[in-house]
Amino acid sequence: MQKKHITQQLAGLMSVLVLATGVAQAAFTSKQVVTKNASAALSGTGTVSMTVTAKLMATNATVTDVTWTGVTLPTTWKNADQYLQLETSITDATGGVRIVTDNKGSGANPAYTGSNTTAAGLVDNTNHANALPLAWTVKDLVAGSTGPVSAKPYDPGTDGSGQPAQFQWLYMTDAVDGTIPPGAPYRTVANSTGIHFGGGDTEFGASPSPNYVYLEANFANAVTPRTYSTNKLIVEAFTQ
Repeated sequence: MQKKHITQQLAGLMSVLVLATGVAQAAFTSKQVVTKNASAALSGTGTVSMTVTAKLMATNATVTDVTWTGVTLPTTWKNADQYLQLETSITDATGGVRIVTDNKGSGANPAYTGSNTTAAGLVDNTNHANALPLAWTVKDLVAGSTGPVSAKPYDPGTDGSGQPAQFQWLYMTDAVDGTIPPGAPYRTVANSTGIHFGGGDTEFGASPSPNYVYLEANFANAVTPRTYSTNKLIVEAFTQ
């Protein structure tokens, strides 16, 4: 009797399983469709705010300045010892955060004396007409204790198909360079869409704050002993 009872239970369970499978495979047939519009029109004024904190890559400890140490010539692109932790809130559709130098601006020391289009970077403290190029990249996560792979930023005119590490870097520009609009995508780290994850002007994607800005400098034309610096590395929230 017990065996028969168990057999009946199993048979009932199998019936349920078969029935459930049959329901899952039933054909969907639309009988009527009603379509409505849905929208939300926002007319208030948005905001842009940020907090920037320099941190040592090796330990993530908070520091004051960005520096390059252990540079041995000859060398080319080398990461800074620090990264910038960037916390943002951007609710203005035209808002963003840009990064530039301002080496010909008020209070620049040393003040660059060369062309406006070559003013970006670390200025030679002896010959103020020279500067070492800088580049930047922004990440959604901390890129380890040494940062992302340093590389020459991609240039379609000279680099052919390029190398993977190149596409993450963008050349630093200077605020005085009038050939580039003040809030151009090339200068913009983050906007209302998200962070500037690639080299293209439209390559912005959503990424929760905080994000992490890394810097590199090109020492190909550097000499030693010599100091190269800027006191005008600017991260700036803006609307346009």
